[in-house]
Amino acid sequence: MVKGKGFLRVSILTKFDLKKKGKPIITCCRSGNRSGIAKGILSSAGIECYNGGAWNSLNNKIS
Repeated sequence: MVKGKGFLRVSILTKFDLKKKGKPIITCCRSGNRSGIAKGILSSAGIECYNGGAWNSLNNKIS
C-alpha cells in the first residue's frame, strides 16, 4: 500500500478548495477511467497530478 494514500469520489473533487497546492497527486481507480477524469479536474485547477491508471497496475509498479 502507498503511505499517505486517500480515497475520494470524482464527484467530490469539485467541492474541495483546489487552490491549496502541496505534493503531487497520483490518481488511480479500478479501471483507470475515473482516475483520468480526476486528473483532468485537478490539472485544470493547476494541481500537479498524474494518472496512475488502474489500481492493480499501479500497485504492481510500486511494490
